[in-house]
Amino acid sequence: MPKLVPLDIAGGIPATSDTGEWIEVCISVPTRPAFSDDDILVWLPVKCLLRCRSVCKAWRAMVLDPLFVHAHLQRSASKWEQDPSLIITPITFGRLLRGPGNTDFGREFKYLCYFAHCDGLVLAPTDANLYLFNPATRDSITLPNSHRNDLQYPMRACHCAGLGLDPRTGKYKVVQAFYRVFAAGLRKMGMETFTVNNGDACRARPRRVYSIMDDPPYPIVRWQAGQTVKGFMFWRIDRDVGGYYYRQPAAPFGLLCISLADEKFGVTRLPDSLDPALDDDSFSFQAAPWLHGREQELWLMACTGNESVTIWIMPVDDDGGQGHWERRYSIPVMSLTYPMALVGSRMLLRNRGSLSRYDLATSEHTFLCELDLMRYQGRRRHWKNVWNFFVLPYTESLVQITSA
Repeated sequence: MPKLVPLDIAGGIPATSDTGEWIEVCISVPTRPAFSDDDILVWLPVKCLLRCRSVCKAWRAMVLDPLFVHAHLQRSASKWEQDPSLIITPITFGRLLRGPGNTDFGREFKYLCYFAHCDGLVLAPTDANLYLFNPATRDSITLPNSHRNDLQYPMRACHCAGLGLDPRTGKYKVVQAFYRVFAAGLRKMGMETFTVNNGDACRARPRRVYSIMDDPPYPIVRWQAGQTVKGFMFWRIDRDVGGYYYRQPAAPFGLLCISLADEKFGVTRLPDSLDPALDDDSFSFQAAPWLHGREQELWLMACTGNESVTIWIMPVDDDGGQGHWERRYSIPVMSLTYPMALVGSRMLLRNRGSLSRYDLATSEHTFLCELDLMRYQGRRRHWKNVWNFFVLPYTESLVQITSA
């Protein structure tokens, strides 16, 4: 058994015993702890991490570090698969018609359009502006008015906006469509992008912060939110615009696809088994937010019978490679239903103003709640004139919009 003896620190030579013989020395050297601060803090929710920034300069720098933000986002995404969360936005109106009686939004705007979500950021288009915010950090900006899309003029306004991550630059982009020409017999559409860069671009002149893309080969439906999967944004093509009357080629039965990296267009055909005669209100599509990793999926839902909704799934990889549509689920429901989460064999569904759960293994469909009867923090005592609910699968994150 080795014997511990004092060291001659100055000379760096071990001391000897009383007999003058050399003896073996064991030195206990402190090592790096098994878990560092970032290994522990990455498990905390955003609310706690915002408080941690005030502890010391080292922790503040760590929480703001892009590598830590990315690691926390990945951790939040993995936890979401077991414990999904949603953003539920009740849309109420003092008056459904436009006018001075609508005071729900402080008269800043009159109505909201479809929300878009990406990595904890939420894009909220309105009839006045586009708003981008992070609900977890309460960080927000109002995007500049590009002056190309006249949102306040209903006949010419195009309410198409989407949010996604450009995998080449690592920056988030907002894509907005607008009409170059909107007249009887002719409709020509353009698109522009806004790159989110810590809010610095928002202080520049609007025409300099929006980048004009090439014109899309086909116009898209004027009320929708772009769905982003692996750096590619998908839009529903407007099939009612085309042919001889509109002096444009007939629109294909598919989705318009935009690469956020090189801003090029493509067309993704819809499943061959989907009836092209279906009207636009009978089918919808969305990205699957519960999948994270090499391959993600685009989900297509359609009413294929009087009491059933069929779901097709198409994988998309990092290079934009798109697989074939696979008909995977058939759910016995009366109207078009939207999947919100998939945990094991249980699928969370939204149908108009309610949430339900469908067990794929047992085919058991369980009603969960009415959205207007849920308890909301800070809600009014009674909802008045509830018009609609926007429901989005949501993953909290530390992604910044403005400079910290």
